[in-house]
Amino acid sequence: MNTFIKKTGDFFKTRGHKIFTFIVGLLFIAAVCFAVGRLAVGVYRIFVPNNIYTDPGYKNTLYGGSVYEVRTDETYEEGSAEYFENYLANFIMQDMPDFEDPLDLNDQYIISFGIWQAITLNNYQSVYTYNSNGSFRIPVKDVEMYAGYCLDFPRKIDHRSVDICGSFKYNMLNKTYTVPPANVNSYLIPDILNVEKGENDTYIITADCYEGNLVSSEIPENDPANFRRRVVITLQDMGIQSYDAQTGTPVPRYMILSSKTVDETADPDGDGAADSGQQEKDETELN
Repeated sequence: MNTFIKKTGDFFKTRGHKIFTFIVGLLFIAAVCFAVGRLAVGVYRIFVPNNIYTDPGYKNTLYGGSVYEVRTDETYEEGSAEYFENYLANFIMQDMPDFEDPLDLNDQYIISFGIWQAITLNNYQSVYTYNSNGSFRIPVKDVEMYAGYCLDFPRKIDHRSVDICGSFKYNMLNKTYTVPPANVNSYLIPDILNVEKGENDTYIITADCYEGNLVSSEIPENDPANFRRRVVITLQDMGIQSYDAQTGTPVPRYMILSSKTVDETADPDGDGAADSGQQEKDETELN
Protein backbone atom coordinates (compact mmCIF):
# COMPACT_ATOMS: atom_id res chain seq x y z
CA MET A 1 0.00 0.00 0.00
CA ASN A 2 2.79 2.37 0.94
CA THR A 3 4.54 1.49 -2.31
CA PHE A 4 1.40 2.36 -4.35
CA ILE A 5 1.04 5.68 -2.60
CA LYS A 6 4.70 6.44 -3.14
CA LYS A 7 4.48 5.62 -6.87
CA THR A 8 1.35 7.70 -7.22
CA GLY A 9 3.03 10.62 -5.53
CA ASP A 10 6.08 10.30 -7.72
CA PHE A 11 3.84 10.19 -10.85
CA PHE A 12 2.10 13.44 -10.01
CA LYS A 13 5.36 15.07 -9.05
CA THR A 14 6.84 14.32 -12.45
CA ARG A 15 3.74 14.61 -14.67
CA GLY A 16 1.12 16.43 -12.64
CA HIS A 17 1.82 19.82 -14.14
CA LYS A 18 1.38 18.39 -17.62
CA ILE A 19 -2.01 16.92 -16.71
CA PHE A 20 -3.03 20.19 -15.09
CA THR A 21 -1.94 22.12 -18.18
CA PHE A 22 -3.86 19.68 -20.39
CA ILE A 23 -7.09 20.08 -18.38
CA VAL A 24 -6.79 23.85 -18.32
CA GLY A 25 -6.18 23.79 -22.08
CA LEU A 26 -9.32 21.73 -22.64
CA LEU A 27 -11.38 24.12 -20.52
CA PHE A 28 -9.96 27.10 -22.39
CA ILE A 29 -10.75 25.54 -25.79
CA ALA A 30 -14.28 24.71 -24.62
CA ALA A 31 -14.78 28.30 -23.43
CA VAL A 32 -13.49 29.69 -26.72
CA CYS A 33 -15.77 27.36 -28.72
CA PHE A 34 -18.74 28.41 -26.60
CA ALA A 35 -17.96 32.11 -27.06
CA VAL A 36 -17.45 31.70 -30.81
CA GLY A 37 -20.71 29.78 -31.03
CA ARG A 38 -22.62 32.50 -29.20
CA LEU A 39 -21.01 35.15 -31.40
CA ALA A 40 -21.87 33.19 -34.55
CA VAL A 41 -25.50 32.90 -33.48
CA GLY A 42 -25.57 36.62 -32.71
CA VAL A 43 -24.11 37.52 -36.11
CA TYR A 44 -26.50 35.10 -37.81
CA ARG A 45 -29.46 36.74 -36.11
CA ILE A 46 -28.28 40.13 -37.33
CA PHE A 47 -28.45 38.94 -40.93
CA VAL A 48 -31.31 36.45 -40.50
CA PRO A 49 -33.54 37.72 -37.67
CA ASN A 50 -35.93 35.24 -36.12
CA ASN A 51 -39.56 35.63 -35.11
CA ILE A 52 -40.44 37.97 -37.99
CA TYR A 53 -43.61 35.99 -38.71
CA THR A 54 -46.14 34.89 -36.11
CA ASP A 55 -46.28 31.60 -38.00
CA PRO A 56 -43.19 30.39 -39.93
CA GLY A 57 -45.51 29.11 -42.66
CA TYR A 58 -46.38 32.68 -43.64
CA LYS A 59 -42.93 33.03 -45.17
CA ASN A 60 -43.99 30.75 -48.04
CA THR A 61 -47.75 31.33 -48.22
CA LEU A 62 -48.06 35.12 -48.33
CA TYR A 63 -48.47 36.73 -51.74
CA GLY A 64 -49.09 40.23 -53.07
CA GLY A 65 -52.85 39.98 -52.81
CA SER A 66 -52.90 38.72 -49.21
CA VAL A 67 -53.92 42.17 -47.97
CA TYR A 68 -57.02 42.08 -50.19
CA GLU A 69 -57.77 38.47 -49.32
CA VAL A 70 -58.10 39.24 -45.61
CA ARG A 71 -60.43 42.15 -46.42
CA THR A 72 -62.94 40.12 -48.40
CA ASP A 73 -65.27 40.31 -45.40
CA GLU A 74 -65.85 43.91 -46.46
CA THR A 75 -68.43 42.91 -49.04
CA TYR A 76 -68.38 45.85 -51.43
CA GLU A 77 -69.64 45.20 -54.92
CA GLU A 78 -66.64 44.82 -57.19
CA GLY A 79 -66.29 47.84 -59.45
CA SER A 80 -68.28 50.12 -57.14
CA ALA A 81 -67.01 53.39 -55.69
CA GLU A 82 -66.82 51.85 -52.22
CA TYR A 83 -64.85 48.92 -53.60
CA PHE A 84 -62.21 51.13 -55.18
CA GLU A 85 -62.01 53.36 -52.10
CA ASN A 86 -61.02 50.23 -50.21
CA TYR A 87 -58.66 48.98 -52.91
CA LEU A 88 -56.87 52.32 -53.42
CA ALA A 89 -56.78 53.52 -49.81
CA ASN A 90 -53.08 52.81 -49.20
CA PHE A 91 -52.13 54.17 -52.61
CA ILE A 92 -54.00 57.45 -52.10
CA MET A 93 -52.58 57.97 -48.62
CA GLN A 94 -49.03 58.18 -50.06
CA ASP A 95 -49.93 61.45 -51.86
CA MET A 96 -47.85 60.30 -54.83
CA PRO A 97 -46.76 62.71 -57.57
CA ASP A 98 -48.41 62.40 -60.99
CA PHE A 99 -47.06 59.65 -63.23
CA GLU A 100 -47.87 58.14 -66.62
CA ASP A 101 -45.95 54.95 -65.88
CA PRO A 102 -45.04 53.37 -62.50
CA LEU A 103 -41.46 53.28 -63.75
CA ASP A 104 -41.45 57.05 -63.30
CA LEU A 105 -42.13 56.76 -59.57
CA ASN A 106 -39.40 57.37 -57.03
CA ASP A 107 -38.47 54.18 -55.18
CA GLN A 108 -39.40 55.84 -51.89
CA TYR A 109 -43.09 55.94 -52.84
CA ILE A 110 -43.08 52.32 -53.97
CA ILE A 111 -41.45 51.25 -50.69
CA SER A 112 -43.85 53.24 -48.54
CA PHE A 113 -46.85 51.85 -50.44
CA GLY A 114 -45.59 48.27 -49.96
CA ILE A 115 -45.01 48.90 -46.25
CA TRP A 116 -48.54 50.24 -45.78
CA GLN A 117 -49.99 47.23 -47.56
CA ALA A 118 -48.11 45.09 -45.02
CA ILE A 119 -49.34 47.26 -42.13
CA THR A 120 -52.94 46.80 -43.27
CA LEU A 121 -52.44 43.05 -43.56
CA ASN A 122 -50.95 42.91 -40.08
CA ASN A 123 -53.85 44.89 -38.64
CA TYR A 124 -56.26 42.28 -39.97
CA GLN A 125 -54.34 39.04 -39.57
CA SER A 126 -51.30 39.59 -37.28
CA VAL A 127 -48.84 38.12 -39.77
CA TYR A 128 -45.76 39.87 -38.38
CA THR A 129 -44.59 39.49 -34.78
CA TYR A 130 -44.91 42.57 -32.61
CA ASN A 131 -41.89 43.41 -30.46
CA SER A 132 -42.21 44.46 -26.82
CA ASN A 133 -42.24 48.13 -27.85
CA GLY A 134 -45.08 47.62 -30.33
CA SER A 135 -42.95 47.68 -33.48
CA PHE A 136 -42.58 44.91 -36.05
CA ARG A 137 -40.34 44.14 -39.02
CA ILE A 138 -41.15 43.54 -42.67
CA PRO A 139 -38.70 41.75 -45.01
CA VAL A 140 -37.73 43.60 -48.18
CA LYS A 141 -39.08 40.81 -50.37
CA ASP A 142 -42.53 41.24 -48.77
CA VAL A 143 -42.50 45.00 -49.30
CA GLU A 144 -41.72 44.54 -53.00
CA MET A 145 -44.27 41.73 -53.28
CA TYR A 146 -47.16 43.82 -51.90
CA ALA A 147 -46.24 46.91 -53.93
CA GLY A 148 -45.78 44.84 -57.09
CA TYR A 149 -49.32 43.50 -56.85
CA CYS A 150 -50.62 46.94 -57.90
CA LEU A 151 -47.61 48.68 -59.43
CA ASP A 152 -45.50 47.31 -62.27
CA PHE A 153 -41.88 48.30 -61.63
CA PRO A 154 -39.58 45.76 -63.35
CA ARG A 155 -36.39 47.15 -61.89
CA LYS A 156 -34.16 46.81 -58.85
CA ILE A 157 -35.40 48.94 -55.96
CA ASP A 158 -32.90 51.07 -54.05
CA HIS A 159 -33.91 50.19 -50.51
CA ARG A 160 -33.28 52.74 -47.77
CA SER A 161 -35.14 54.33 -44.88
CA VAL A 162 -38.25 56.24 -45.93
CA ASP A 163 -40.14 59.16 -44.40
CA ILE A 164 -43.25 59.19 -46.57
CA CYS A 165 -46.51 58.73 -44.70
CA GLY A 166 -44.55 57.65 -41.65
CA SER A 167 -40.94 56.94 -40.71
CA PHE A 168 -39.64 53.46 -41.51
CA LYS A 169 -36.04 52.54 -40.82
CA TYR A 170 -34.23 50.16 -43.15
CA ASN A 171 -31.72 47.62 -41.80
CA MET A 172 -29.32 46.84 -44.63
CA LEU A 173 -27.81 43.88 -42.75
CA ASN A 174 -30.95 41.79 -42.40
CA LYS A 175 -32.90 43.57 -45.18
CA THR A 176 -35.97 44.47 -43.15
CA TYR A 177 -37.99 47.60 -42.46
CA THR A 178 -39.06 48.44 -38.92
CA VAL A 179 -42.58 49.74 -38.44
CA PRO A 180 -42.77 51.83 -35.25
CA PRO A 181 -45.82 51.62 -32.96
CA ALA A 182 -46.92 55.14 -33.95
CA ASN A 183 -46.93 55.31 -37.76
CA VAL A 184 -48.51 58.60 -38.82
CA ASN A 185 -51.13 61.01 -37.54
CA SER A 186 -52.40 62.58 -40.77
CA TYR A 187 -52.80 61.08 -44.22
CA LEU A 188 -54.87 61.36 -47.40
CA ILE A 189 -58.07 59.40 -47.85
CA PRO A 190 -60.03 58.94 -51.11
CA ASP A 191 -63.59 59.92 -51.88
CA ILE A 192 -64.43 58.23 -55.18
CA LEU A 193 -66.53 60.51 -57.37
CA ASN A 194 -66.76 58.49 -60.55
CA VAL A 195 -65.94 55.01 -61.88
CA GLU A 196 -65.78 54.68 -65.64
CA LYS A 197 -65.22 51.45 -67.54
CA GLY A 198 -62.62 52.02 -70.23
CA GLU A 199 -61.28 50.00 -73.14
CA ASN A 200 -59.26 46.81 -72.80
CA ASP A 201 -60.50 46.02 -69.27
CA THR A 202 -59.44 49.35 -67.79
CA TYR A 203 -61.15 51.52 -65.21
CA ILE A 204 -60.87 55.30 -64.95
CA ILE A 205 -61.28 56.37 -61.33
CA THR A 206 -61.87 60.00 -60.34
CA ALA A 207 -61.28 60.69 -56.66
CA ASP A 208 -61.04 63.66 -54.34
CA CYS A 209 -58.27 63.41 -51.76
CA TYR A 210 -58.88 64.70 -48.24
CA GLU A 211 -56.51 64.95 -45.33
CA GLY A 212 -57.59 62.68 -42.50
CA ASN A 213 -56.39 62.67 -38.91
CA LEU A 214 -56.15 59.71 -36.55
CA VAL A 215 -56.84 61.87 -33.50
CA SER A 216 -60.07 63.31 -34.91
CA SER A 217 -63.43 61.56 -35.12
CA GLU A 218 -64.69 63.98 -37.77
CA ILE A 219 -65.30 62.74 -41.33
CA PRO A 220 -62.68 64.60 -43.45
CA GLU A 221 -64.95 64.87 -46.51
CA ASN A 222 -67.44 66.91 -44.52
CA ASP A 223 -65.02 69.81 -44.18
CA PRO A 224 -63.91 71.52 -47.42
CA ALA A 225 -60.80 72.75 -45.62
CA ASN A 226 -59.52 69.15 -45.67
CA PHE A 227 -59.63 68.96 -49.47
CA ARG A 228 -56.18 68.57 -51.05
CA ARG A 229 -56.61 67.63 -54.71
CA ARG A 230 -58.58 65.66 -57.30
CA VAL A 231 -56.90 62.79 -59.12
CA VAL A 232 -57.74 60.55 -62.05
CA ILE A 233 -56.32 57.03 -61.72
CA THR A 234 -56.25 54.45 -64.51
CA LEU A 235 -56.45 50.80 -63.49
CA GLN A 236 -55.96 47.62 -65.49
CA ASP A 237 -58.25 44.73 -64.51
CA MET A 238 -56.01 41.65 -64.28
CA GLY A 239 -58.83 39.27 -63.38
CA ILE A 240 -59.22 36.90 -60.46
CA GLN A 241 -55.86 35.96 -58.96
CA SER A 242 -56.89 33.76 -56.04
CA TYR A 243 -59.73 32.74 -53.76
CA ASP A 244 -60.10 33.20 -50.02
CA ALA A 245 -59.28 29.84 -48.45
CA GLN A 246 -61.99 30.25 -45.80
CA THR A 247 -64.88 31.81 -47.72
CA GLY A 248 -64.06 31.07 -51.36
CA THR A 249 -64.45 34.78 -52.15
CA PRO A 250 -62.48 35.73 -55.29
CA VAL A 251 -59.51 38.06 -54.89
CA PRO A 252 -59.17 40.33 -57.96
CA ARG A 253 -56.18 42.34 -59.05
CA TYR A 254 -56.03 45.82 -60.52
CA MET A 255 -52.74 47.27 -61.71
CA ILE A 256 -52.34 51.04 -61.29
CA LEU A 257 -51.22 52.34 -64.69
CA SER A 258 -51.21 56.10 -64.11
CA SER A 259 -52.31 58.87 -61.78
CA LYS A 260 -52.67 62.58 -62.50
CA THR A 261 -54.03 65.66 -60.76
CA VAL A 262 -56.96 67.38 -62.48
CA ASP A 263 -58.95 70.59 -62.05
CA GLU A 264 -61.34 70.02 -59.15
CA THR A 265 -63.85 72.52 -60.56
CA ALA A 266 -64.61 70.33 -63.59
CA ASP A 267 -67.22 67.57 -63.54
CA PRO A 268 -65.52 64.19 -62.96
CA ASP A 269 -67.21 62.68 -66.03
CA GLY A 270 -67.60 65.85 -68.06
CA ASP A 271 -71.40 65.96 -68.19
CA GLY A 272 -72.45 66.67 -64.65
CA ALA A 273 -73.67 63.11 -64.11
CA ALA A 274 -71.02 62.40 -61.51
CA ASP A 275 -72.27 65.22 -59.31
CA SER A 276 -75.73 63.71 -59.18
CA GLY A 277 -74.18 60.29 -58.68
CA GLN A 278 -72.16 61.60 -55.77
CA GLN A 279 -75.32 63.13 -54.32
CA GLU A 280 -77.11 59.78 -54.60
CA LYS A 281 -74.14 58.11 -52.91
CA ASP A 282 -74.21 60.62 -50.05
CA GLU A 283 -77.96 60.22 -49.63
CA THR A 284 -77.55 56.43 -49.56
CA GLU A 285 -74.89 56.70 -46.87
CA LEU A 286 -77.09 58.99 -44.79
CA ASN A 287 -80.00 56.57 -45.04
